[in-house]
Amino acid sequence: MSVLVALRALPALREYSDAELAVLATAAVEQRMSPGTILCREGEVGRSCFLVVSGEAEVVRAAAEGERVLATIAPGTFIGQIALVDRGPRSATVRGRTEGVTLELSRDVFERLL
Repeated sequence: MSVLVALRALPALREYSDAELAVLATAAVEQRMSPGTILCREGEVGRSCFLVVSGEAEVVRAAAEGERVLATIAPGTFIGQIALVDRGPRSATVRGRTEGVTLELSRDVFERLL
């Protein structure tokens, strides 16, 4: 399945035109995600954000007893954009929970698309 077809199927992107989705698909870098793949790490400077196209990711934070899973991220969700906007460190780690595909948008691309 092409990325454009996958994007069209996401409820969160239904209002976008084919032209807008094509810009997103061509401006971003497609990446395969596997269980355990780190998309972004807590405390690091944000250099990109991600759109989960398929599969699931999980948000985890360091805690005294190890790590705590805060949320499960479903397809159609953007993650990591807050660190791009506020230029602060990542507030949590996001890693793949299942096999899937993400689109990574660099800070430059993200700012241009805004």
